[in-house]
Amino acid sequence: DDRTIKAKLLLGIGAILTIFAVSSAIVLIFVSSLVGNADRALAQIIPARSLANNIKFQIASADGSGANYIIDPMETDWPAELKDYQSSIAAIRAALPILNNAAETPQERDDIAGLAKWLDVYVADNDKAFALKKAGKADAGMAWIDSPSGTGRQLITNYADSKSESAKAATAAVENSSRALMGAATAGTLAAMLTGIAIALALGAAISKRLRIVTNSMQEVVRIDFASMTTAMRQFAAGDL
Repeated sequence: DDRTIKAKLLLGIGAILTIFAVSSAIVLIFVSSLVGNADRALAQIIPARSLANNIKFQIASADGSGANYIIDPMETDWPAELKDYQSSIAAIRAALPILNNAAETPQERDDIAGLAKWLDVYVADNDKAFALKKAGKADAGMAWIDSPSGTGRQLITNYADSKSESAKAATAAVENSSRALMGAATAGTLAAMLTGIAIALALGAAISKRLRIVTNSMQEVVRIDFASMTTAMRQFAAGDL
């Protein structure tokens, strides 16, 4: 009856809406994960890695500028060389708290703590060498070149490598979330389409059944009642009634 058809229709609409609601919730979960991983990679990991690589350059620059200051006989070049050295040291010091805040593992935090301790020793040794240079004892100041800058380079290299691995992991997570997002959206769409097709078939079958009943009734009317009426009209015309 009509109530059955209406009930099936409402049930079908409810099922489709439920599928869309569930699939939308799943999609939102994957979107949140996708955005979180992408934001972590773009806002934290990659900038920290870039800064760490820059610190490796600054350590090498400090070594070069300091060595030039010690061995350069041209007194007019000394201020510029010393300024370059001090700029590199300042850049390293400024980067330490930023790198520490971006550290995500105990090892990364240990690397930055070790780098800070190394820098203090490195600068103190260089200051002694520079003082000897100013005192006219450049040969004695040459000993500063043996200051272990390799320790600092290794610590910052370890940190940069760790951030590279984190960037790879974050990128993989973004790709996985993206694939999962597409899968969830596709599955939700297909489920809704299949549900709609099933509902259409069910309603079509119910309506078709009713149409068959009406058609059969009309055929019965034509075959029996109309035939009887035709016979009666002929008899009436012949005067038999």
